[in-house]
Amino acid sequence: MANQIVSDLNQLYSDYQINFDLEDCDKVLRIESNNSIDILGVGCNAEKQYKKSNNNIN
Repeated sequence: MANQIVSDLNQLYSDYQINFDLEDCDKVLRIESNNSIDILGVGCNAEKQYKKSNNNIN
């Protein structure tokens, strides 16, 4: 599931470097960029994309 989330986010935000640290006890999602990151936009768009993807599966 983590790979799918990263893949979806990379499609939406190709300028960002996105990865999960699954070895960390908190399972950290890291988003890095040389430019500013729109935190609110990432969260909102990612949630919409996730819901859209799940609706296509069922």
